[in-house]
Amino acid sequence: MCTKAGNGVIVITTRKGRFNQAIRVQVNASVSVGEKPDLFYLPEINAADYVDVEKMLYDKGFYKNAINSSSKPPLSPVVELLVQKTNGSISAAEADSRINALKTHDMRDDYNRWLYTTPLNQQYNVNMQCGDQRVAWSFSAGADKNLDELKNSYGRVSLRNNTVFRITDRLQLSTGIYYTQSRTRAGKPGYGQFGTANGSLPIYTRLADDAGQPLGVMKDFRQAYLDTLGGGRLLNWNYYPLNDYQSVDNRNVLQDVTGNLGLQFKLVKGLSADVQYQYERQTNAGRILNNEHSYFARNLVNGFSQLNAQGKVVYIVPRGSILDNSSDVLEAHNLRGVLNYNYAWKSSSLTAIAGAEIRNSHTNGNSMRVYGYNDQLLTFSNVDFVNYYTHIITGFDNTIPNTNGFSDKLYRYMSYFGNAAYTFRQKYIVSLSGRKDGSNLFGVDYNQKSIPLWSAGASWDISKEGFYHISALPYLRLRSTYGVSGNADPTRSAVTTIIYGVNSIYTQSPVARIDQYANPSLRWEKVKQFNIGLDFRNRSNRLSGSIEFFRKKGIDLFGTSPIDYTGAGVPSLVKNTASIKGYGWDLAVNSINVQRAIEWTTNFNLSINREIVLDYYLAAPQIVNFTNGGSNISAIKGRPVYALYGYRWASLDPANGDPQGFLDGHASKNYAAIMGSTNLADLVYKGSALPVVSGNMGNTVRYKSLSLSVRLLYKLGYWFKRNSIHYGNLFGSRQGNSDFALRWHQPGDEAFTDVPSMVYPAISNRDNFYRGSEVLIERGDHVRLQYVTLSYEPGIRLLPFRSLQVYINANNLGIVWKANDKGIDPDYYNGLVVARNFVFGVRVGF
Repeated sequence: MCTKAGNGVIVITTRKGRFNQAIRVQVNASVSVGEKPDLFYLPEINAADYVDVEKMLYDKGFYKNAINSSSKPPLSPVVELLVQKTNGSISAAEADSRINALKTHDMRDDYNRWLYTTPLNQQYNVNMQCGDQRVAWSFSAGADKNLDELKNSYGRVSLRNNTVFRITDRLQLSTGIYYTQSRTRAGKPGYGQFGTANGSLPIYTRLADDAGQPLGVMKDFRQAYLDTLGGGRLLNWNYYPLNDYQSVDNRNVLQDVTGNLGLQFKLVKGLSADVQYQYERQTNAGRILNNEHSYFARNLVNGFSQLNAQGKVVYIVPRGSILDNSSDVLEAHNLRGVLNYNYAWKSSSLTAIAGAEIRNSHTNGNSMRVYGYNDQLLTFSNVDFVNYYTHIITGFDNTIPNTNGFSDKLYRYMSYFGNAAYTFRQKYIVSLSGRKDGSNLFGVDYNQKSIPLWSAGASWDISKEGFYHISALPYLRLRSTYGVSGNADPTRSAVTTIIYGVNSIYTQSPVARIDQYANPSLRWEKVKQFNIGLDFRNRSNRLSGSIEFFRKKGIDLFGTSPIDYTGAGVPSLVKNTASIKGYGWDLAVNSINVQRAIEWTTNFNLSINREIVLDYYLAAPQIVNFTNGGSNISAIKGRPVYALYGYRWASLDPANGDPQGFLDGHASKNYAAIMGSTNLADLVYKGSALPVVSGNMGNTVRYKSLSLSVRLLYKLGYWFKRNSIHYGNLFGSRQGNSDFALRWHQPGDEAFTDVPSMVYPAISNRDNFYRGSEVLIERGDHVRLQYVTLSYEPGIRLLPFRSLQVYINANNLGIVWKANDKGIDPDYYNGLVVARNFVFGVRVGF
């Protein structure tokens, strides 16, 4: 969910030129080479097992409706061979031979061989700074050229200039302009990125023949029917994933220009005024050209084609390319005025700012599609978006897809803010800040449009007190803050909003649907937080760091609440759903372990964070709503905000391998009653879905011009829910899991497996109970080797260079230790692990 923060100003510091500075130039160039992802990390059912499942389903008549259906849904290659074997089109021996050959093939091998490549990323940057007595400037330029493992390309060029003019000793003018242009272009399809009309591709699917020639795969309709439809007069209806991407030009160009203008005027001693204006214009243009050879175009043309009495093809959708263009333009104005006060007395000083800021952001967009497009002549054909046409296969009536549309959004924000810090005897500091943020998001009541936010703090340099005599710890500082921050959701309003579509074919007037329902009670999220910390440093500066404790309370947090979509037209509404409280510790320690010819330094960070539900405003749901793997806010008071729950597990039934749970304290297979229960005692609470303890440790060893850095990351005290077999999905949509090989087969197997037996027909509640049970919840604790960097930086000046550094960096090096024994990376338990990559770079200063 996108939110607009109201808890302060985010300051981004960029390189700036300084007055009276000789020109300096720094150049950085790096090349990153990666590895292909490990597709075999995904726990897929093996081909032999899945073929046996299909044969079993065929024998039990599971595919009979699909085989006889007039809409001709796609059938897998194995089922097609079994049909041909049954009707005598091929011999039993040939069918069995071809089916057995499929048992030995894994589609992931084809992806690795034909689609995935080695990613290569290039980055270049140059920065210049200079200044004299009156003008200081900086200029930087950067360029990226990236090509990922699927040939998706990304290119970026950026230019930045900042200039400060010292007009008089009391007046400064600053200007800045930033330009960036990025281009993306889609490449090849990745594993699992496309499927069929009724499920995934079978794991044994072949993408190419032995000679590497592309093969058609099952897609939207039955292949045996497509081979004869229209007597060869229709366009080729096969889908070839190995080269179809070559017929699709999917690209996007984003351009952003941001200009800044500022004036700083010293009014009197210690007091200055600062006015800044920023203008931003961003254009985002998308273009998807599916040429006439693409499956997308061929499928639409064929589907709407009609065969007349003479057997000729009448093209309702004209032959040729299909072009989709989209464009979004953002214009934003930001005006900020600040009074700065900075004054020092003999034993004290005061620093303060006060100001106001307003922002106006306007976005408008449009999308357009044309058919029969010719990219050389820039011509297209008119089509009939009004009348219904019968699909040549399914017989269903539909209109030609019309994606034309427009959008217009206006956001306004305003803030009043102030901050003051008073220092006494360089030992005591007190600070106070406040701001009132408002927006046009909530609509009806002024007190809901804006909200006062504030914080107060104090610090005490204990080591400067006369009574402090700990020589081993010459620096000790205590600090504390308390404040209230807030968030607003810029996608929501207090009034009902609607979206207009194309005109009705019956009334020829615009058709509207509800985009979001009225919610005048929606309030800002508010977070109250208290911090207290201690900074320390020993006498030799070889040990330094900080320790901090925090406590926070979140009020009126956003969450989705289901509503009656039959009357509202939308299934849910964003509401203020809960309040939470949290506390934790942050520890940072930096040490110089060895300081001789070889220098060894360590930095260690530890974070402990616990958050629990304090109050939940909505009605308590059934326990089935708590078994979603920790992806939603928990509604159980006193438990973590994101938590892992599972149905109580009573092992597999020794008689037939059915999963068993508990109902009213007794083992039960009444899955509907278990999942429909509202008794929280029927659930097992495992723990937080987010790490309670996390941090990192870095070690750097330096010898002369060589430096070696190693960083470890760790996450502890949390859980995740792994995937396993779901027989309904296996039968109905070909989604298998390697746990299928571990399933219960016979009495006694329950002693070493928790994977239920396969039953036919699949029982939905049985599958869902197993998927939501505690037996699939695993510990997420792990330690990861994040990166290793080796750099060389000569200690002497090598003309013409002022500085020189050459480095090699290896990233995403993998798990060092993990708590689960299933071979699962907890950060990627539901997808591919990010592959390792290696960066080679050089930094040069002149």
